[in-house]
Amino acid sequence: MRKLAISWAALGGLLALAACSMTDQTNAVFAAEGAYAAAAHAASQYEGGQFGTPNAAVVAKIKTYDTTAYADLTTLRTAAENGQALDSAKLVAAQTAIATLSTYVQENAK
Repeated sequence: MRKLAISWAALGGLLALAACSMTDQTNAVFAAEGAYAAAAHAASQYEGGQFGTPNAAVVAKIKTYDTTAYADLTTLRTAAENGQALDSAKLVAAQTAIATLSTYVQENAK
């Protein structure tokens, strides 16, 4: 069975980017968006049947994890676009949600 190759490099070091400067915070949002994009693309491929017939239960779980990750990421993006300081708890929540989505897709989309 084919395994998905999801780049964990985008997830690595995100906490380190959550420093005080706005540039670092903006970079943290960009890194989170990149990690989300990779996970969402893999999820879309699985749901579309590119890795065989998708399991309905796995698709439902992916949709749940994706909704959470997207909502958390949108909160960060909005704050960054408005020039607001990022709440570290919200950054960690988004990173965790994205990592959860990535891990679930990688482990279950076979």
